Amino acid sequence: QHKPVEPAPATILEFEPLLPARAASKPVLERSQPILPVDLAPKLPSTGPAIGPYKMPARLLEPLKLAWKLKEADTFYQELIVTRRPTFKVQGVLIESLLQYRIVSRFDVQMRRVDGSLVVQQKIESAKLLQADELTRTTLTGAVAQMPGTIYTLALNSNMDVTQFQAGAEIKMQPIAGGQGLRMASLLDRDGWKELVQATFFQMDQPLKANARWAKPMVHSWGELGSWAGTINYFYAGPQEKLHKITYALQMKHRAPARGQLGGMTVNSANFQTQEAGGVLLFDAARGKVVAAEERFRVNGVVNARLLGQNTLLEISEDQHFLIRLHDKNPD
Repeated sequence: QHKPVEPAPATILEFEPLLPARAASKPVLERSQPILPVDLAPKLPSTGPAIGPYKMPARLLEPLKLAWKLKEADTFYQELIVTRRPTFKVQGVLIESLLQYRIVSRFDVQMRRVDGSLVVQQKIESAKLLQADELTRTTLTGAVAQMPGTIYTLALNSNMDVTQFQAGAEIKMQPIAGGQGLRMASLLDRDGWKELVQATFFQMDQPLKANARWAKPMVHSWGELGSWAGTINYFYAGPQEKLHKITYALQMKHRAPARGQLGGMTVNSANFQTQEAGGVLLFDAARGKVVAAEERFRVNGVVNARLLGQNTLLEISEDQHFLIRLHDKNPD
């Protein structure tokens, strides 16, 4: 999900985020109104003969949960827009770029077991490269065109955690030569796909409470550029109209890679730090589904590599933005 891509002349992209911008690695903590139980006691008759002391029958108030309501053979569509703004600095030369593409996938629930676990198939219905510099467009246009028809098979437990992920074709990051120096180009990797699937199937593991906080561990491989490990820290930010808003922050540390090859380049070392990592989820409790999600990942780092017989320092920064919308029908 978070591999640097190749740079080019800067382009400004306008989009409408689900929420206003927030602090780098901390979710916006908003105080919501307390959730009050509904008074379920029946009203006593105001007239009529005395019938003795009234005893209210025992009734339990079921706590509200943000849980998916999926049955076998259910179908829905995911619209995903990925935007990546990489910046490279090589030997004092600054190069900026923009890459944006849109993918529509169909999700089919193939099996629902007694314990509530699911087997789901994700099939890419359409993919389109929206914006890219000329060199990246030449490199990735063919790969994007081949994405429709790709199938991913998912296994989810009763808490909607992805326990197995059988990936389809993967586009590896590759260095490509350009008139302005080294560049890199890639689409989503296996861990990136899995994390977006997990955001799509988000479910709160506890009854809904105002200002609730909880966390889950996470890891993400960056291949030859190392890996990330840490936690996803969730915060229930309260109702937003008829939806429920959950913010989350990714608190991760980069793990340096072992020396290895990245295309024709030898990676001696790499070190990255996050500047902003987190997002927002909107959940429709009445319909039992996520309706939208948004994530931003900003990172800075330095790669020490040997290229064309010379050791080269690459200063890399990238702003990645992911927008997910779920639909009952194909949005195309």
